[in-house]
Amino acid sequence: MTENNGVLALNGQDLGPKVREFFHTDEYEYFYRVPAPYKNTLLLYLLKEKFEAGFVFNDWLDEHGIPYEFFNWYSPDEG
Repeated sequence: MTENNGVLALNGQDLGPKVREFFHTDEYEYFYRVPAPYKNTLLLYLLKEKFEAGFVFNDWLDEHGIPYEFFNWYSPDEG
């Protein structure tokens, strides 16, 4: 989620026995804020770490219904 000021906000809540085991309570909430100037940096690092090959990225985009354009080029072996 992006806040009005462009800050990337990620919030979450965990409940249940694993939370109690770790925190000694049934509820855990967390909040991340990434300043607006660093959102693109975050995105680029995540892309680099998650998608080592182009076809994996294509498959992921297809799986999530995200439209994209693709182009590639290679120099054929002239043998």
